[in-house]
Amino acid sequence: MYIFGKTKIDMKPYPPTHLPNELKKLKSVYWVISTFLLLASCDEKMEIHEKSDSSDDALEYRSMSNEEIDSLISFQTYLNDIKNHVQRTNTYSLSRAIYGVEALLNIRYADSQKGVSMYTASDTITVQTNSDWFDLYEGALDNLLGDMAFSSDTNIVLAAFDISVDTVIGSNILILTKSIFKNISQSTISKYDAAPLDCGTETFGENEEYYLWLGGTDVLPLYQGSELDCEIGCGSVAPGTTAAMEEIQHHINASYPDPDCGPGRIWSGKFIDINYNYSLIEWSYNLFEECGVPENTAYQPCDCLNADILNCMLCTIYEEIDTYTSPIRIPEYNHFISIDLGVDFIYSNPIEEADTRIDIKYFYGVPVCTMTPVDYTDSVLTMDLEELKCC
Repeated sequence: MYIFGKTKIDMKPYPPTHLPNELKKLKSVYWVISTFLLLASCDEKMEIHEKSDSSDDALEYRSMSNEEIDSLISFQTYLNDIKNHVQRTNTYSLSRAIYGVEALLNIRYADSQKGVSMYTASDTITVQTNSDWFDLYEGALDNLLGDMAFSSDTNIVLAAFDISVDTVIGSNILILTKSIFKNISQSTISKYDAAPLDCGTETFGENEEYYLWLGGTDVLPLYQGSELDCEIGCGSVAPGTTAAMEEIQHHINASYPDPDCGPGRIWSGKFIDINYNYSLIEWSYNLFEECGVPENTAYQPCDCLNADILNCMLCTIYEEIDTYTSPIRIPEYNHFISIDLGVDFIYSNPIEEADTRIDIKYFYGVPVCTMTPVDYTDSVLTMDLEELKCC
């Protein structure tokens, strides 16, 4: 529980933009944010996976089965019939419809190339409980295309698209859509090496240092250098440019290996069943004890992290992704997509004395594998999904 002044708030704190006399307003914002996170986490995606009989099988080997592809083809045909006013007698549940629409849109539009995570665009649509779900498809597609049209930079690409239930009030269902974007041009520059991370080498240069600072996620915007009066010097990076967790995040997203589809198959560059989750790392957890972080250390925003601790923290978080356990829990048959790192904090006056913890938001999904490269340009409702089938 983090405490703001004398008000206890049982939820993740958000950087205040005003002085403490505005905390009553902030409290209502926190309630909205925490309610959204709770509802989003309760969204149930279609259960389609069965555990492998062999515990030796690599998790990445499991992709879309032919049966699953047939199910998507049936749903695609269903939507196409609704569009063309062909009478249908079968119906789909809301969870199946969300899964189907999300999967079709990711297969058609998502491009999960290596790159630096840029931003997430969130939108909503409202559908009726007695819907045939074509309005869900149209609304999600409109939101996605609108998000994609926001940037004219061809290097900014859609990495993943997520659909979840926000609230249900009577016959109205509020649907939340999220478009996650990357900059693929930043994956090939030397600072963010696209090759798999080698913890036997030094990713951060000898003289590379960054402030910890505050924020840095889509929930907690990054405090700029001008907003923090840091009296100590830290490296040669100009204030307001970047921070330690931002740099670690960029290296992870640029270097994490692609899914391994097994012999004779290749990854299509697509994911389906996209999910995201949140986590926090308290400094007192001693996760970075081997990095020279003393027990029960509480870092503050103006603390300067040198290359040694940056390299150690990078490899520690990177290797946590492979454990499939907390704090980054990737479910079986899923694969890591990207991570958003920032700094959560307890408000204090002055803000430079705030105690902190690491804020994590990470995305994962089921990789779509195929026998040959697939580049869809047809409509979502007419693209040939049979190409994804395997022997």
